[in-house]
Amino acid sequence: MTPHVGGCVPVPESLPAHAHRSHDLWRKGYPYENVASIPLIIRWPTSWDCKVSIPRGSSLPFLVELRDVFPTLAEAAGIELPAYTADNRAPDGLSLLPLLMGTRVSWRSTLLLELAQCSFDGLNWASLTDGRMKYVRHLDSAKEQLFDLLKDPLELSDLASSSLDVLTAWRGQLAAEFESEGRSSQWVADGVLQLMQGGCEQYQLLPNAASEPGGGRIDNHSRETA
Repeated sequence: MTPHVGGCVPVPESLPAHAHRSHDLWRKGYPYENVASIPLIIRWPTSWDCKVSIPRGSSLPFLVELRDVFPTLAEAAGIELPAYTADNRAPDGLSLLPLLMGTRVSWRSTLLLELAQCSFDGLNWASLTDGRMKYVRHLDSAKEQLFDLLKDPLELSDLASSSLDVLTAWRGQLAAEFESEGRSSQWVADGVLQLMQGGCEQYQLLPNAASEPGGGRIDNHSRETA
């Protein structure tokens, strides 16, 4: 976190991530750390030094994601975003400014990562992590993987077959996440994750999706969070 003279808006930056032959893979779009875990660097103006409570060059242990950028910039600009209601869905993501200012806030304990194209062989997965453990479910095969990111940052040791209790708990967390989002029985039914076959339902991810022709179902629809 380096000084920035002039201007009054912090600039979050990230770097593109590619597998580069790790796990015998090449390109983006995989759930593994060298692809999915991207540094988020914030540089604030020197005029903010009296407001920011952490020293420059600090590293914070919070789970953050790309969708946090917009709420952060909005708050920095003094724009109040709408709150979630039944008729008005607030923007996804959380402002990072409270973390910089040292304000005590309730922060996410897990983060959903997902690339669910469903008709794209090998890139149909959902993953849940708390920053230490990571659970991966391949949607079109139901194959599961479990990694301890602190002990095994390169994800070379899959614990799915040796830590069944932990695996079951994470599977349940992903099912609960899908249910909390209101996903259909194509994704989860009675608390059980389903095997994805054929095209994916759009399930209201896009504005006015239900009113669009064919809006209830779409093939090759992707939703990636990293």
